[in-house]
Amino acid sequence: MSVCIVSTDGREDLLRCLDSVFRHPPSGAFEVLVVDNASTDGTADAVRARFGEAIELIALSERRGKAENDSALMSRARGRWCLLLNEDSELTPGAARVGNYKAVFNLRGDDGAATGGLAVDTNLGWKGAEKYTATVPQVFDLWQDPQERYDIFMNNYTERTWTIVTINEAIRDKMKTYIEYPPRKLQSEVYTGPITLSQYQRFQWVREQLEKDGVRIPLPTGN
Repeated sequence: MSVCIVSTDGREDLLRCLDSVFRHPPSGAFEVLVVDNASTDGTADAVRARFGEAIELIALSERRGKAENDSALMSRARGRWCLLLNEDSELTPGAARVGNYKAVFNLRGDDGAATGGLAVDTNLGWKGAEKYTATVPQVFDLWQDPQERYDIFMNNYTERTWTIVTINEAIRDKMKTYIEYPPRKLQSEVYTGPITLSQYQRFQWVREQLEKDGVRIPLPTGN
């Protein structure tokens, strides 16, 4: 995987973006390539100081268009796949993987709209806490089902409920990283999830508990 980022006078956004890439890296080998599009805010120096040789930095003396920069990055990339990001992007975990098993959370509805089917591809997006119905994640076997079509947490032919034990430990360790790399400041009040960013910032004890214990998801008990 080649992570390709173009930045134009977006030093702080880019640093947050790069932090998130290394906090939530691809599961396999990856590289990070950054084009500093002739920025005047010290982007190149800041990136070199924080990340050194962990990334490949291309500092331009004259600005170019996004399409030209993206094409240049992809031509230099060595990965089989390219992930193109803007400098104000931040990667966040929507899934946890342990070995060949991947657990995906909060796949219900499309931007709050009700859906009629139970298939994975018809239930995408966060519908809000008041409509949240999934008490367990969807579980996929990436070796047998790399396209993630069949939820095998529990269905009429198999069950993989035991995977939550190991996945819970992975989530607990992952959530501890939010102390070292907290999310960016609150952008809006439209998110209606169980824990909002404003609540996260307001209560110090949440930070303390998160740093100490991470997040633990108990196994389901009953229907």
